[in-house]
Amino acid sequence: MPDVLIAKLRFPNDPTGCIVAHQMFMAEIDSMYINIYSISKVLGKETRVFNSDGTTKCQYFLIDGTDQTNNNFRLPSFIDCSKKYKIKIDHCIDITLLQSRIIDPDLVKRIKEKITLNESNQKEYEIATSDFILWNPKCVVST
Repeated sequence: MPDVLIAKLRFPNDPTGCIVAHQMFMAEIDSMYINIYSISKVLGKETRVFNSDGTTKCQYFLIDGTDQTNNNFRLPSFIDCSKKYKIKIDHCIDITLLQSRIIDPDLVKRIKEKITLNESNQKEYEIATSDFILWNPKCVVST
């Protein structure tokens, strides 16, 4: 299974309501659900990501330096570990049909550890299967 999925989503917490293609970290997948977390570029969001002393705020996992270059992120990026997007999947969805990639297993482990640290403060958003299929028809398995 891929670690980073590129999918079109309308984020339930985005007031603009835009449907955008976005990189998502796939934290968990089972026969019922995919749990994903948004990956965003730091550029332009520095005050959101960093404390006044330059440290990364606790709810974010920063991907920069060697993690950035070794895993083919074009710019320093961050994962918001405080917002989980849950998508119910069924037999007609195959997420491997969407654009995706694998990242370094050590980076995956550290991201999952950061997500676990933030679980008690997480906000969960559910995305309907029908919406996910509408926005990403490429993932539908032909019958």
